[in-house]
This record gives sequence, C-alpha cells and structure tokens, in this order.
Amino acid sequence: LRMSKIKGTSCIASEAKLGSNLRIADNVVIMAGAEIGDNCIIEAGAIIYENVKIAKDCFIGAQCIIGERLSGYRSDSSYENPETLISENSTIRSRTIIYASCK
Repeated sequence: LRMSKIKGTSCIASEAKLGSNLRIADNVVIMAGAEIGDNCIIEAGAIIYENVKIAKDCFIGAQCIIGERLSGYRSDSSYENPETLISENSTIRSRTIIYASCK
C-alpha cells in the first residue's frame, strides 16, 4: 500500500486487493475479493462488495454502495454475486448505489 492514506475506522478485508496511492476515508467497508486500482479516492461510509473491480484513478463518493447484491441472494443459498466493474477515471457521486453485474 505504497503512499496510501487509510483512516483507522475503515474495515478492509485482508483478502481485498488494494493498489497504491489510495485515499480511503473513515467508515469505509471493503469486502474480501474486491479489487481497487491505483490512485483511487474512496470517501466516508462507502461499501465495496466482494464482486467489485475498480480501475485506477477513480473517485467513489461518500456513502456509495458498489456491487450491491441482487435480491436472489435472500432466497438462494448458492447465490454468487455477479461481477461489477468500474472503469478507469470514473466518478461515482455520493449516495449512489450500483447493483451487482453492472459494467
């Protein structure tokens, strides 16, 4: 995590793949399996699910939910969350919800 600034109140799974030069604010949750590219900024309260790949140079606003599970997970114990891709140089504005399988 070369040169990254990660606030102490964030919860980042050890299995998440993090690029370098990141800024991660307070109360961010990044689940195991998520991939965050270099030079990304993730604002306070964002949730990044396990199925998400965020390319380099992206901005994720406060309280965003990226990769939200589709309703099938509630009734199907074998449910696997489809991949969600955020392209390079994307800006996701605060309080946006992006559901699983968006590309």
